[in-house]
Amino acid sequence: MKSYTHQKIESFEDNRDNHGDVIISLKKGWCFEKLGEHTGAFYNRKEAMDAVHTSVACTCSECMKEKIVSDNKRPTMVSSIKLDRTICCVELKEIWKNAYRMWLDNPGLMTSSQQDRLTAKLYKSAKQGVREIVMINGRSFCLVNVEGLPSWEV
Repeated sequence: MKSYTHQKIESFEDNRDNHGDVIISLKKGWCFEKLGEHTGAFYNRKEAMDAVHTSVACTCSECMKEKIVSDNKRPTMVSSIKLDRTICCVELKEIWKNAYRMWLDNPGLMTSSQQDRLTAKLYKSAKQGVREIVMINGRSFCLVNVEGLPSWEV
């Protein structure tokens, strides 16, 4: 029995030596032409692989249930995406769309590694619903909008 690997294939069985078919089971989230058809039997390897290459994202209830579970495995990533990154410098009374823009506009305020540390501290505390003020090189920086808190007035 021969085997074959592909990113969409869960299992591949070549049973032609025993007068059988080539049987392919696709990974969750993929199906052949018919919605929910995750396993197929084919006459030869070429036909089987053509079917794999034309398989599509599956939206059957079983695959969608699996997708919802996999989407919930990274809640930190979801909270990062929703985060408002608008930042201000208290002393300069300036606002930027994010820390990187602030650093591009004012490279003399801090080094790139200080900017990285600043964003890590601000974003971590904001995800916890806390507005932190971070001092770097004698200047105070904070996020303007933190969920659950009033906006910072500049």
